[in-house]
Amino acid sequence: LGVLAFTLFAFSIGSYTLLLLGILVPATLVFGTRLDLVFMAVIALSLSSLTIPGLPVDLLLYQVVMMLFIAMAIARSSIQKERVAKPAGQLWALAFLAVFITVIIVRGMGFRMFGGAKAGGAVYIQVLITILFYLLSGSVVLPEKKWRTSVVLMVAMTLVPFLLQLVVILSQGKIWHPLLFIRTGSGLQETFSTFRSGAETRWTILASLSYIYLVAVILWPLRKPYLKRYALFFGLSMLVSVMSGYRHVVLVVAMFMALFIMVESRRPVLVSMSLLAAGVLGVLVLIPFIHHLPFAAQRVLTMVPGLHISGLAEVQANYTLEWRRLLWRMAMDNMGSYLLIGKGYAYDYATYIAQQMRWFSQADEVRAFLITGDLHQGTLDLIYNLG
Repeated sequence: LGVLAFTLFAFSIGSYTLLLLGILVPATLVFGTRLDLVFMAVIALSLSSLTIPGLPVDLLLYQVVMMLFIAMAIARSSIQKERVAKPAGQLWALAFLAVFITVIIVRGMGFRMFGGAKAGGAVYIQVLITILFYLLSGSVVLPEKKWRTSVVLMVAMTLVPFLLQLVVILSQGKIWHPLLFIRTGSGLQETFSTFRSGAETRWTILASLSYIYLVAVILWPLRKPYLKRYALFFGLSMLVSVMSGYRHVVLVVAMFMALFIMVESRRPVLVSMSLLAAGVLGVLVLIPFIHHLPFAAQRVLTMVPGLHISGLAEVQANYTLEWRRLLWRMAMDNMGSYLLIGKGYAYDYATYIAQQMRWFSQADEVRAFLITGDLHQGTLDLIYNLG
């Protein structure tokens, strides 16, 4: 009754934070004694983008559950006087932690309690939570069935941000409340603005659904009775990837499917040649209809040399490539200063906003990304920010 009264009170005063706490606290009390369930919840929520309004440093919900797991694992180890089993690769995690702490000492923490997900040293907090979670993960041993359940739930939860963003887009912003509970990126802004204006819409919010191929990988072996199921899930993954307009998402899905089939197949060479032939044939079939394809699909097909697509799709695709090349060149110019000890993540958000207000050219936009250290390339990101 007390929990119900608290939840109704939170709803009546319009406090979303208190409302969610009223829901989460009972769940924590129910599952709080089950480390394995908390561990599974972390995996299940990891791709959901769910958050709670007003959380410090813009933590995601799965990171909050991580903190619950850390507290429970430490408490259980202290009460039962038992050592936590070491996870695989513990020394590498500790070495990474040492590098991380060195960067913090040299470049500063820059912590702000109410900073965003990247500014104010928030990345440090989030990564430290993840490292502690990993080091204490030896407290739980999950059987194979629970691992499968966790990963399938993780993929299913990617529907949540897609559906919530879809509500906002279809209502043209009249229903904006779902955005309080998910972390969104620039993709939503692009889809929303083009859909509202009636322009060629690139459904970037579909990108989160590209992980659907993992359902087939987790549930069934790659054998003849299940080939139709693999074709269904792999086909759906490729379809939503193409409709998102993200070329790197399409490449990741295609490369994963090819490598997985080559490793699991009994005839890898034959299967590889068949996949390559099918891809070439698919592009040849699409050539006569290429100008009738959705805008996002045309944008993706700019990866194929020699194809003549719509001018708008080609211009947008070329712009993003030139933008990245300029970003990487400017990052390389500064790399000498950060080669031994990285730039770190403690940038001042006021400096970032001031740079955004001076966006008069492509170079100005790139400088804003240099401030954040978001270089859109994994290896450069690590070297630039961590040394």
